[in-house]
Amino acid sequence: MEPFARIVVGYHGGNEAFARELLLGHKGVNKWLPSANDWDWLGHGIYFWEHAPERALRWARERYRTRR
Repeated sequence: MEPFARIVVGYHGGNEAFARELLLGHKGVNKWLPSANDWDWLGHGIYFWEHAPERALRWARERYRTRR
């Protein structure tokens, strides 16, 4: 094993239907659309919050306007 290897748990704020498709293996990660907004301060890409499930959930609720 690599001397600095570790497991990183990242949270992405996607919608429930898309997450289900990924988990069931019906949709590959290659189907994720990278963010390409002018305000993406880290550049265009796909972002994850490490150790922050609450932040990912808040972003998803704001993005998809659900209140579960």
